[in-house]
Amino acid sequence: MKCRFCGVESEDNAVICPACGKKLKKDSFPTWALILIILAVSGFFILPIIGVVAAMTLPSLVTNTEKAKNKAVLKKTYSTFQQAFMMEYAITDRYYSDVDEVWAKSVQSRVNYTDIEDGIKLADGTEIKFEKLKNKCNMAPADIAYYGKETACARLVIDTNGFAKSPNRMNTSKDSKRLQDQFELWMYSNKVVAGNGSVERYLLNTK
Repeated sequence: MKCRFCGVESEDNAVICPACGKKLKKDSFPTWALILIILAVSGFFILPIIGVVAAMTLPSLVTNTEKAKNKAVLKKTYSTFQQAFMMEYAITDRYYSDVDEVWAKSVQSRVNYTDIEDGIKLADGTEIKFEKLKNKCNMAPADIAYYGKETACARLVIDTNGFAKSPNRMNTSKDSKRLQDQFELWMYSNKVVAGNGSVERYLLNTK
């Protein structure tokens, strides 16, 4: 066998050239090629597994994120309303009986908003629609069991991402895996409340 480096002849079964000491034969299978094959085979099995795991976990992650966001918006909006009523009473030392006055003075005059059809849009993008139920407002009942349409003077519908964006669905069950983007609150002369036994009351009372 002839050395490919120095040209010296050596025995056919020789591995190293006796003259220059270099390998007489190239490796039959380069290391880099072996590495590429291992990576390709690994990818063939691993990537589909990663894809399946992602397909299973991403929807749940998105749902949980939306649920947390909608719950946070409800709590923030509820707190904004309560602070507005307290501020108005602290300044004027009174609650109003006329439903339009309650909405205009105890709410609109004390929050940062822009007008939308039948309601307002808060600075954070939350939209609230105002639905008058009675001309006169009473104080919220002492018994929480009576909070709701029969005693309130107005119904407020909160949409966490605005009424122009879907899903535009009201929450009806606290056990639902997916929290919808609309909530319902009831307005009285002295505050805004969540109905007894409602999804809203449950969310407002949980962390």
